[in-house]
Amino acid sequence: MHVIGVIVVLLAGVGTALAGSIPILGTGWILWSIVLFSISGLAFMLRLAPLQVRLADLARTGAESGQLDQPAYHALSRQWELWGLVATATPVLALLLMILKPSLPSL
Repeated sequence: MHVIGVIVVLLAGVGTALAGSIPILGTGWILWSIVLFSISGLAFMLRLAPLQVRLADLARTGAESGQLDQPAYHALSRQWELWGLVATATPVLALLLMILKPSLPSL
């Protein structure tokens, strides 16, 4: 379901830029917003989601055996928090770029 939301956001943004005759890659704040949004998606798909599965597996194993591997769980949890910050902060920065529309380098 989250993938559908990402696709809608991307299509709406591209459609709005095209409707306004704004060059997507030639406008710095749009280009860098797309880069930041892409970094967020990659962080979620490549790091955050797999870490979440590993955390759940570790918790399930601990619940079944009665002994949670606390150091391993906390290490994975810290990684999840770091990548969660990346996945959350980058679209927030992209939103700021879209609101402020600063002059940034483009292609």
